[in-house]
Amino acid sequence: NYNDVSALGAMATVQESSLLAVKFLSFEASASANFAMLQWSVADARDSQFYNIEKSEDGLIYQSIGSLPSRQTLTPTQKYSFKDPTIITRTVYYRISSVDKAGRINYSPVRTLQPAPGDLQILTYPNPATSVYYIRSTGGRLFTSEIFHSTGAVVFSSPFLTSNLSVPVSHLPCGTYVVRLNMQDGTIRTARFLKL
Repeated sequence: NYNDVSALGAMATVQESSLLAVKFLSFEASASANFAMLQWSVADARDSQFYNIEKSEDGLIYQSIGSLPSRQTLTPTQKYSFKDPTIITRTVYYRISSVDKAGRINYSPVRTLQPAPGDLQILTYPNPATSVYYIRSTGGRLFTSEIFHSTGAVVFSSPFLTSNLSVPVSHLPCGTYVVRLNMQDGTIRTARFLKL
């Protein structure tokens, strides 16, 4: 009858409201040369099902880059870690979302990572190269570039400042090439690659 239905509905409502929202005790993000490490600790996590790791480049729109299941243990606090294997080349934002058994979402504070001011890296790939050779600097640092054949002949020159460059190399003879990057701050970086 309707009374029984109402009673069941009331019981379901009480059961859902009794779920505890997870508490984020800490959340830290750190960057290394090759990845970002995220570590967080939580309490009251018995009703949590999983954690989504979310990343944003503007602090507004976040995308999930992975998830971890909640560990159902009797310990009052739990610790988690997640490695983002993306090199930090610009400012990025991270947050963790906890999803409980009722589908409710609870967010951690946002953490921001930036490339270290003195940590300049030049990424060049692939090596060996066959059709296109890519050059990229971390932190959006600008450079002009030249590519030399092992004989010393200049085979490519880009006088315009950029932080990303795609160089067609399919027409180049096979051999070893030297890349010279003239950074905007006056420093010079070099790299080598083999053209097949």
